[in-house]
Amino acid sequence: MNSLNFENTPRPPGRGVYNFQMRKRASHIVKPGRALAALLALCALAASCSRAPKPDPAARGANLPSRIVSLSPGATEIMFALGLDSEIAGVTNYCNYPPEAAAKPRVGGLYDLNFEALISLNPDLVILTPATSDIAKELDRMGYRTLITPNDTFNDVVASVISIGAAVGRTEEAAALADKMTSALEDARAASASKKPVSVMVVVDRAPGSLQGLYVAGKGSYFTELLDASGGKNIFDDSSIYYPQPSLEEIISRNPALIIETRLGENLSEADIRRIVSDWKALGDVDAVKNNRILIWTEDYVARPGPRLVLLLDKFRRAVDDAR
Repeated sequence: MNSLNFENTPRPPGRGVYNFQMRKRASHIVKPGRALAALLALCALAASCSRAPKPDPAARGANLPSRIVSLSPGATEIMFALGLDSEIAGVTNYCNYPPEAAAKPRVGGLYDLNFEALISLNPDLVILTPATSDIAKELDRMGYRTLITPNDTFNDVVASVISIGAAVGRTEEAAALADKMTSALEDARAASASKKPVSVMVVVDRAPGSLQGLYVAGKGSYFTELLDASGGKNIFDDSSIYYPQPSLEEIISRNPALIIETRLGENLSEADIRRIVSDWKALGDVDAVKNNRILIWTEDYVARPGPRLVLLLDKFRRAVDDAR
């Protein structure tokens, strides 16, 4: 079997905040049906290559991969953290960290992959997420070795560090990185254990200039995990889905003391931030609004399930402490 899938339990693809944000970013260029069309393009490409030499799974399985294509910015960061710079043959358009990633060949994005570019790199391992599991199946069928790395929760990311390390022969480095990440979470949890929790709402999307179309972080997301460890309390941690759409009345009734809104990758001026914050005046009875505790976060690592989650953990810790 060519696919190395280290998920312990099956889960619907694309539930994580990274996949949510990638869908948001791609929405202006990817029309309905493009994801299916992209998969069909890969099938057509596979058919056109049916008479060409295919990868030899047995031969590749005997050696560690040396031409890895990453279809996940988080996985790209993990690989660089494990010292795999020279083994990375290609990355997505969104793989921008560390700076060395910019020098790698590009194979498109999550929903607009350039399959011909991917195949031309002759990869001996392609790393994907559950959101692209259909593409993984097709690549498997074509004889390419794939590794699916879950990224919905903090534990998922730590497990992906271990699985990538095992696949590339960097088990010791992976164990050290996983331990560093886990220790940071445990240390934050211990430091906040005696403190009163601060109620927080994390907004991952909404309509421009209004409070319509709100999506917030809910139960199971790594936002909630990191908030809990930082002494925060996600007011929607009882949601049955990862990113619910609450009504304004529900937000008022739950009354967050702190609102964190993500505007990932946006180059916002101070005036832009003031305009975004001013939208929340419509909820003037909410404590976070009354006390001017509304934060706008644009850093890409906020939705980057990789080693830099420890930076997000520290950012949550400081925000929660400041809100007390």
